[in-house]
Order: sequence, then structure tokens, then C-alpha cells
Amino acid sequence: MSGGQEANSPRHGECTALAEEPFNAAPQVVAETVPPRTDGGAKHDDYRLASFMPASSCVEPRNLRILVCDSDQDSANQICNILQDCSYNVEAVRTSKQAIAKLDKGEKFDLILKEHQPPTSNACRMLRKIWKDKVHRNIPIVVLSNRHDSKIIQECLQHGAADYMIKPMSRNEAKTLWIRVWTRILALQFDPRKPPQRNK
Repeated sequence: MSGGQEANSPRHGECTALAEEPFNAAPQVVAETVPPRTDGGAKHDDYRLASFMPASSCVEPRNLRILVCDSDQDSANQICNILQDCSYNVEAVRTSKQAIAKLDKGEKFDLILKEHQPPTSNACRMLRKIWKDKVHRNIPIVVLSNRHDSKIIQECLQHGAADYMIKPMSRNEAKTLWIRVWTRILALQFDPRKPPQRNK
């Protein structure tokens, strides 16, 4: 490889880099006009999905921004590399506080990957904080952990996690992360900004 090529190539593990060749893109989500109801039924918004589009214009990996929140640098680098190989735009932080600070500053993300390794890193605390925010609660959060305990998984899901994945994340799993954004948009069509019901 020539010196010029090396200068323009992203460093391995650098989370803000983009993969040059995207894999087969997911179907685009396009806001479509919905004709007015004439049968007396419940009124729908004039534009389906228009108010709930992600930070990008359509749901496909190369247009989605993912925030990785993992205190383990090696794990974070591995996740970033896989996501970049799948053409996602990726940024990484080490703590929930840093992640929430980015959101509070107005940075837009379409999905958050949060590690869960209690007691040192508890995703449920971050989930509780985000669900209290009327804007941030619409961002799907996928929990990553090496724990298989069903009670832990259920607790994360009850606190609003969009999914729970076991580490290490595979490339095939990364390829379909866009589906969590898609399903969240569809859910917001019918029940916008409503947090999930939790067991008392």
C-alpha cells in the first residue's frame, strides 16, 4: 500500500470511520401520504413515519448513527470494527454519563448499544434515566452482556431495552441491528413516546 493510501485509510478500531463498501442495504422507510379517514374511524397523522424518522433519512446501515457505550476498551473496539464493516456510523463512549451528555448536547443517534455487567456497569440505570426524557426515550437501546440469566434479561427488557444480546456480538447480528430502529419507528406510529409498562 502506498503512503497516500495509508494516510487516507481509517485506523483499525477507530470508531468514527466508515466502511467504504456497504453490504446489501435494508429497505428504505419513506414517509407516505395517508388519505383522510372517511369512515368515522380514529384519525391518523397525514404523514406516516414522518415525525419518527431516525437521524438519517432512511433506515439502512450506512445512514444510521450508533453510539456504543462500553467500559471495556477491547470490547468497544471489537464492536466498533464489526459495525463499521457493516457500514454503520459509529461513535463510542465508556460510561452512561458520557452517553447521556452527548444526547443532552443535541447529538443525534439512531440506536445505542449499552454493556450490562453489574455491578460495575448497570444498563438498567441508564435505561431508567433515558425513559424519563421525552425525546431520548424514542432511541432504541440494545443491551450487550455475557450474562445469560433470564431474570437479568427480563429486567433489562422491562426497563425499556429494545433487545438483549450476548457478547461477543457476531457480524450477522450486527447486520440486522437496523431492524431495531425500524420496529421502534413502527411502534411510535401507534403509541408515540409511551414508555413500556413495567412490573411493580
